Amino acid sequence: MDAVDKIRQEMNELKRDDVKIRPLVQNYTVKDFDGNFDKIQKAYIEAVKDGVDLVVTTEMSLTGYPLEDAVENPDVLLAAQVSLNKVIDMTKGSQTAIIVGLPERQEDGRILNKSVVVQNGEIIAVSEKKHRPNYGVFDEQRNFAAGSVNEVFEIKGHRYGVSICEDTWYSDVAEDLKNKGAQMIISVNASPFEIGKQRKRLHDVVEERVLETGLPMLYVNQVGAQDELVFDGGAMICQLRYTKGCDPLLIKMGSVKRDNMLGELDRFEVLPRMQEGYNDLNVKIQPSFNHSYARFEDVSGFKQLHDNKPVRPMKSDPDDLDAVLEEALAEPFQKAHQNYVSDFDAIQASAPADPNRVEDGTVPDEQKSEWSDVYATFDDQEKNELGNVYNALVLAVRDYTRKTGHSKVCLGMSGGVDSALVAAIAVDALGAENVYLYSMPSKFTSDMSNSLAYDMADRLGSSIETMEIQGIVDQFITALDPRCPDGLQRLTIENLQARTRGTLLMGISNNIPGMMVLSTGNKSENAIGYATLYGDMNGGYNPLKDLVKTRVFKLCHWRNNNIPVSAKLQKTNVIPEGIIFRPPSAELFEDQVDSDSLPPYEVLDEIIEGYAEQDQIIAKIAEVLNLDDEFVEQWASKIDIAQYKRDQSCPGPKVATRDFERDRRYPNSAKTIGAVRRFVRDNKQFKP
Repeated sequence: MDAVDKIRQEMNELKRDDVKIRPLVQNYTVKDFDGNFDKIQKAYIEAVKDGVDLVVTTEMSLTGYPLEDAVENPDVLLAAQVSLNKVIDMTKGSQTAIIVGLPERQEDGRILNKSVVVQNGEIIAVSEKKHRPNYGVFDEQRNFAAGSVNEVFEIKGHRYGVSICEDTWYSDVAEDLKNKGAQMIISVNASPFEIGKQRKRLHDVVEERVLETGLPMLYVNQVGAQDELVFDGGAMICQLRYTKGCDPLLIKMGSVKRDNMLGELDRFEVLPRMQEGYNDLNVKIQPSFNHSYARFEDVSGFKQLHDNKPVRPMKSDPDDLDAVLEEALAEPFQKAHQNYVSDFDAIQASAPADPNRVEDGTVPDEQKSEWSDVYATFDDQEKNELGNVYNALVLAVRDYTRKTGHSKVCLGMSGGVDSALVAAIAVDALGAENVYLYSMPSKFTSDMSNSLAYDMADRLGSSIETMEIQGIVDQFITALDPRCPDGLQRLTIENLQARTRGTLLMGISNNIPGMMVLSTGNKSENAIGYATLYGDMNGGYNPLKDLVKTRVFKLCHWRNNNIPVSAKLQKTNVIPEGIIFRPPSAELFEDQVDSDSLPPYEVLDEIIEGYAEQDQIIAKIAEVLNLDDEFVEQWASKIDIAQYKRDQSCPGPKVATRDFERDRRYPNSAKTIGAVRRFVRDNKQFKP
């Protein structure tokens, strides 16, 4: 019997039942053992009633992720074991299996990150995380040892293996699972959001593992915010696509039509990002050559992830099963998948533009900032990216507020773009009734700023009050002036205004139960220290902390034309044009504008990205931006100097590829990059 006959016989003899798999995308809280278990138990009981065979939760689902150094606390580890024992007890008498995650200390003292498969009161398989990320926001080698166990388990004759988050980014764990007989890989994750991350997950991770192993993969991610990290959730399936018309080699995806091809990929979104939920996959796995494929009986509830890659047609007649099998056995699958472009991010749900939108609150063209209108238009890819970022910010504010025991927020409304965007995000996250806005004018605050602040509050439906600060500032000046023989400097007077506003907001927060102050400074300002400690930097959380100014403007335009996922405010055009298009100003002195002290934001933001996010050398940044080396060095040095301010700032969500909080750890008492470069210039004869 030749290879083709063996495969045909094996396929014909397979009479397996479908396996109903239910991926759970849930929002867990670190160390909330009661809350996390209750969520899982409720979902499990419902799954049992619905006849689900396998429930999939995400990495460290019993404890929440990341635990950081709390994972080394004996009480935390004990509570994790108690939760696991409760899961084991919960499954007694049921054939519905469930995958849960937890940390566990071994007898030799090592702590491992594990996923455990439980069925009918027994642990039927264990997977230990082998690859511990130790870059960017991750520091797992500090807390976890490398695991080595990856057990395959069987349900209704189908064999599955579990890959834990970072393990999916490497080929060895998937290959090991395949060698142990796995026919499908389930990747459980707690993978945080950043711009462009989802495309990287799909192309560089999931597709790579599917192409290398030939096994279908179900990828499930945690949703929710934890301090600075936002987990964007979602679940997707990916597998090789086989030739149409060659049943049983055909992957039947409902009524979706397929072209004749071998080795292409099918990718479906099972669950949308940024939302809790579940969906069911009715799966029948069958072997094909040295691969497996999953027959999904119904994908009507899934979204297809398309690509623009040209098809690679079969050389054989697609209706000749023998020829197809022989060709596939003779010619290994070639990874010719590098050149296509996926529009995966386009699946991010967002409402279309409001057809009834009216452009009120406009300003004459001659009064518009000469550069801000550049950010009013963007292509589809950038629009989808901005939508992902905005939705992540809404989720971050909602979760951080709730998980820290707060229910309301307050912030100062200056009539500027930063406070406007924060107010919109807060209302989308918490509802207008839980967002308190305060206008705090000084003698330098323009009438337009006051008017725009109230216009913004009206559009949001939030309450707004005015608290005049000039009298308070004057009292500070009166107290300080005799103690400053040379008179108060302009910067001192400016900072007194910011600190007065910050003190008033903190006082309100202290006096109203459940209230938290939202800070409104953006990444551009925080990068170079254009912010006041204990003033506008006051707050419990800063939604804009990782947003450069140019992206702030883009997000304002995006929000005015779109309704975010799960937004409490179901309307567009929420930010007055007068706020978006007026030149940025802190209004701390007469006729002050940001451009008096800063380069244009489109230039400054490029320097920040090059120096702080990409670690490029100064000369390269200057060359790319067509700027003078000394100019770039000056502003890069300001980034170094401002480290002490950033170290005292409140937390905020990471959305860029590298933030100032977890990704970039720099010393305070150190020389600047300018001093470093001068040293090299002064000693150029010693350059290697």
